[in-house]
Amino acid sequence: MDPIGETLAVVFHINSQDDNSRSITLANVANLLDDTGDQAQVEVVFNGPAVVHLLKQSSSASQIRDLAHRGVLFVACANSLRAQNLSASDLLAEVKIVPAGVTHLVRRQQEGWAYIHP
Repeated sequence: MDPIGETLAVVFHINSQDDNSRSITLANVANLLDDTGDQAQVEVVFNGPAVVHLLKQSSSASQIRDLAHRGVLFVACANSLRAQNLSASDLLAEVKIVPAGVTHLVRRQQEGWAYIHP
């Protein structure tokens, strides 16, 4: 728990298909959860070419499932999915689809969520 007793709300953003970017971001998420005792409210938004990391056969599927079980919400941009001819059935069950990833990020920031884009 945060020392001042407030739950942290953090939205991470991944927009690159680069495995290193994805790996760093997911490690940052795990570190945040470890440090807060899984008490942080965390979302990871994938848009652009990064949505491929959310596919069922993705190399990060196991890590995403593990983090989802710790309370992390994984979000995919519907516009990005359409642009890559992907559908909800291609994605891991743990993924929520929003109409526009950028709009979701803006809303979270307006709601006071910390924004992290490693």
